[in-house]
Amino acid sequence: MPPRLRPSLIPQCLSCARSYVEAGTAGWKPLFGLGGQTRGIAKDKDKSISVQLLKATAGYGKQGRYVPVARGVMRSKWFPNKIARYAVGEELKAIRDGKIIVGRDYEFDTREQPKPVEVELVAEEVEVEALQEAPKVQKVKGIEPQRAMDLLGVLLPQRLDFVRAPRGEAPDVIDQTIPIFGSVSTADIVQEIRSLLAHNDEAARITLDERDIEFVDVKLEDPTRVKHLGMFAIKILVKGSDQWPVERKVQVIAQGES
Repeated sequence: MPPRLRPSLIPQCLSCARSYVEAGTAGWKPLFGLGGQTRGIAKDKDKSISVQLLKATAGYGKQGRYVPVARGVMRSKWFPNKIARYAVGEELKAIRDGKIIVGRDYEFDTREQPKPVEVELVAEEVEVEALQEAPKVQKVKGIEPQRAMDLLGVLLPQRLDFVRAPRGEAPDVIDQTIPIFGSVSTADIVQEIRSLLAHNDEAARITLDERDIEFVDVKLEDPTRVKHLGMFAIKILVKGSDQWPVERKVQVIAQGES
């Protein structure tokens, strides 16, 4: 039979009992690591960045509001789920200058909905009203020219490559005097840009026209197309934008070149 504790040794209150237990287990903490250990944690993912909400979010605010959020949360949750988008270009400058206010609305609750207005209608009026309020198919809207230019500047590579068959033997180096079968036109460039932007939901809505592409610093018989190998400079300017054009290179290489 285990020995009985004397009544005088039994804790008489909750605080005494807690102190009694902690005193008995304090010596074991270093042995089993119960004291806790703080490991190095990467802090970069916790740094806040400025983003714009694409959806109303509880504790942050309504759609369109600029809010700070941890970089890791934006990268792994918000951006893939289309909750927010990154602020870029002129937006970042406006934020730095204080023209765009970035801040959370901690009291915002997405569950708050306007109360429906109770209206008594006769049967015929209800039927007509239901037909009028039938959901309409929403058309996919384009984006503003200024925003389109920002995205083009960020997402497009510096060089766009096109492969064409030369008229004759393929040269060892790019020679702008060698003609090609067919051509590379502004329409081809627009199509290539659209395919490059297709992976980004926002950039895929950019409305780009052949007239927004211009070959520069080269004399061409047809200003809308090149018909020989070489490297050519182009300017991209979305209609309605007052920004500087986005400048890129178009390289026409011979079929079979590496």
